[in-house]
Amino acid sequence: EIEAFQEIHRRWQKLGYPFSSLVPSYATAIGSSADRPAALAELIGVILNDGARLPPVSLTRLEFAAGTPYHTVLEREKPKPEQIYPPEVARVMRKALINVVQAGTARRLKGAFPLADGSHLVIGGKTGTGDHRYEVYGPGGVVLESRVVNRTATFAFFMGKDFFGVMTVFVPGEAAADYKFTSGLAVQLVKAMEPALRPLVIAEPPPEPSWEELVVQFEAETPTPGAAAPLASTHAEQTPATTEAADKAKPTIPRAGPGPSRAIQPGVPAAKSAPLSPPTTMPAPPAAKTAPAKPATIKPTEPVLPAVPDPPPAAPAQPSTAEPTAPATPQEPVKPTRRPSAWEDTEYVWP
Repeated sequence: EIEAFQEIHRRWQKLGYPFSSLVPSYATAIGSSADRPAALAELIGVILNDGARLPPVSLTRLEFAAGTPYHTVLEREKPKPEQIYPPEVARVMRKALINVVQAGTARRLKGAFPLADGSHLVIGGKTGTGDHRYEVYGPGGVVLESRVVNRTATFAFFMGKDFFGVMTVFVPGEAAADYKFTSGLAVQLVKAMEPALRPLVIAEPPPEPSWEELVVQFEAETPTPGAAAPLASTHAEQTPATTEAADKAKPTIPRAGPGPSRAIQPGVPAAKSAPLSPPTTMPAPPAAKTAPAKPATIKPTEPVLPAVPDPPPAAPAQPSTAEPTAPATPQEPVKPTRRPSAWEDTEYVWP
């Protein structure tokens, strides 16, 4: 029996069986095997492709750095198909799968995808229900023990000439004993997905560009060597020397008030973080006995200047017979000396 199942496994592998071994059991002999959903989908793809098997591919094209000089496009080479069985066999199997949808267990999908010309999308598939139980029988066929393992419902299908897949409903463990669904549930789920599947299975996919078209597109998107010249000239114009000359050309406004003068450029706000530097002859401010007030709250006050005495009234002129002399030049009043005050050492921004 082991040698017989090894020969069966060798033949099944030629037909697309995905597993590396085959369990020698009665269940395997009647066709109940542990097929994966991906293996069932691959089998439908072989039937749809006239008996030729192609490896499943997730990525067909990669594109990097689009719109830059480093634009790179990588495309996977198309694999060579492996002919598993003759195309005539595949056509017979497609007719059987279409009949399952037209008049079999999947007939609720009949006419589910209408087309613009009044016809309907060709759909075929195969349903299957699995009630996995572990049972022990006694003499006379009496069930001594029954334990539920899981319950499944599967629908492997194809839509049109380009799309195929598998819908599986699965309940694991002892909770499966509370469910009685059949494969019609998986078919109904596919029908409920019609609004989401319609743009994919009915719309015509855009044709993939050829290698010559990709080369032309790449050359059109790649900038020419002369395109970098304006960038170099623009960078040369913004040199430090040019910027310094432009800053010197701006008009300046001298600051009024005591202390060293400072030029203020129009449009440039005065910095509030750096205090004004005091004159070199200014004495140090007296130490404060109390906590110094915050610079933001100090308001400058005008320094108190000594009063200038008014000149005495002039005596009335006496008539004189002497010769007139040149009038004396009036002397300017003496300006009092100004001592710097302590607030000049405080941070202050002139208006």
